[in-house]
Amino acid sequence: MEELLTPDEVSAILKVSKAWLYAQVQRGRFPTVRFNGRSLRFKASDIQHYIDRQYTA
Repeated sequence: MEELLTPDEVSAILKVSKAWLYAQVQRGRFPTVRFNGRSLRFKASDIQHYIDRQYTA
């Protein structure tokens, strides 16, 4: 089973605010998993994929 990350963990990894992260979720830039309609989680591989797409040589 793949690791799921909390919004706090993702914002720390990306070094961004949670407000920015939630705005990106609203824009559809991050796939999420929701529990009970409120608890938000992110797949670690989706976050790594986002980082990889941002990389410029």
